[in-house]
Amino acid sequence: MKLWIRTQDKKRIVCVESVALRGKNLKLYSQQYPLGLLLGKYDTEERAMSVMDTIFTKLKSNGSADLLFEMPENF
Repeated sequence: MKLWIRTQDKKRIVCVESVALRGKNLKLYSQQYPLGLLLGKYDTEERAMSVMDTIFTKLKSNGSADLLFEMPENF
């Protein structure tokens, strides 16, 4: 299974190896982006954690199929 995410600015669709919460930001880390790539920026750490929880829930319920996810806007 692969996780593909469209970044919040809608400029990239990336295959994700790892997602990390960094304060109010969600970043992807991979061999291609060892220093990280911003997936989405939110007003609060709680909102960023909520998006992270949504990604986790979708992964958990998806089984073995590839998963496509679009980072939600900041509201």
